[in-house]
Amino acid sequence: MEKISIILILIFATFCFAENLSLSVSLSSFKPVNEETISTYDSLVYVEVFYEFNRNKLDFKLVKESWQAEVAVHFEMHDRNGEEIDRIDYESEIFVQDEEEAAQDYYVFEKFPLLIPPGEYSLGLKVCQGDNCDGFSEKYNIEGYSDSLLEISDITLLSDIIMDSSESKFAKYGRKLLPNCSNTIGLDRFNLYFYAEIYNLEFTKGQTDNVFMIQYLIMDKEGDIVKIFPQTKVKKPGKTSIIIDGIESSSFDEGNYALGIKVYDPSNQQQGTKYKSFTIKHTRDITESEDFKEQITEFGNMLNFVGTRKEQNLYGSLSDVGKFEFMKKFWETKDTIPETPENEYRDTFILRWNYVISAFSDSKNANLEGWETDGGRTYLKYGPPDNIERHTITIYGNEWEKWEYFNLQGGSYFIFADLLGLGQMKILHSTVDGERNNPNWQYEITNDPLGIMQELDEQFTQ
Repeated sequence: MEKISIILILIFATFCFAENLSLSVSLSSFKPVNEETISTYDSLVYVEVFYEFNRNKLDFKLVKESWQAEVAVHFEMHDRNGEEIDRIDYESEIFVQDEEEAAQDYYVFEKFPLLIPPGEYSLGLKVCQGDNCDGFSEKYNIEGYSDSLLEISDITLLSDIIMDSSESKFAKYGRKLLPNCSNTIGLDRFNLYFYAEIYNLEFTKGQTDNVFMIQYLIMDKEGDIVKIFPQTKVKKPGKTSIIIDGIESSSFDEGNYALGIKVYDPSNQQQGTKYKSFTIKHTRDITESEDFKEQITEFGNMLNFVGTRKEQNLYGSLSDVGKFEFMKKFWETKDTIPETPENEYRDTFILRWNYVISAFSDSKNANLEGWETDGGRTYLKYGPPDNIERHTITIYGNEWEKWEYFNLQGGSYFIFADLLGLGQMKILHSTVDGERNNPNWQYEITNDPLGIMQELDEQFTQ
């Protein structure tokens, strides 16, 4: 298999992600071709900066029967000496019909066109909704284009190609070209669409053999070609040609790849090659799901019962991804029989956890989760009791329970009581070391702790 030795560091570093709004930014450069005023563009490069973010990351509010969100955008570009080349600040309102539409994946795009000399530049972009901001910064080396050698522009990856004869900012050559700033294929973007331009083709008007050859290839991050497409003959429209095309990507495994475009002009035997990195992802990143957020939050609560204070403090200091990795490793270290596919320790504790959530949660009065109650905490820490002695409410006292653990510290018990008559069982006394100990607990739940009045009452009724 052919192997191409190229440096992919810059190719794979031409975009960046931010955390909060899923902001992605991409930059592509082109030769500013205009046959009538070409002298105006001597030694300049036409640059397109795109950004996108997922609308479902915004907080929409109902304003006068309309759901809307407002974002503030700041864009700036400086040359290598720090001199400001361009700065744009604006606010944009985004509208949806309802909350359901706001929750759907939908990307908001924008484009900043620039005409600048070749050189080194730093780009900065920030998108904010209130205090919720995503920022991007990157340095670029913008190279110029030759006036005689066959060259290919930067490759712009696209999320969609739509027929469009308007003059919108995303329209080119009768098509709306929506950018794919994240350079990710395979989730809600199923095909590898792309746009590029070819310069300095040898063209003589009226010749019948005005054609050039084009070929696509896909290679992995090691530089090995994983797929090469047949060479195609294309008629030259002039000295410049465009590429608007796509490749079906479902057959590729998840991972990092690069798209290669090779062009050969048989008229002068010149050739050019350009590469663009992209990522294939068939499954959505777990960190983007609501289930992921719930998992790491719930495990943080669990850790209060199964982790040390040091582990709890460490977990609280980690990022979301760090917490997820901590959770996986924590359960692995607790696996009592690692040679089996099951994790008995984890599964047993989660069974307890789910039971506590179901049996002890109090949403009616104190709005407490099961693990926040005295009964739930005791059940999680010591397991199910061996025996429960239940006493209902009477005229002499409150409802109370005695939980017995026959093998805990030689035989121990807990006393719980509903002191307010609201169904909230509080721990009053325990013989377990470290738990609340109150030998006179009977006085908290009854006005007849010795049972004298009740005994006299029973004698009288007889």
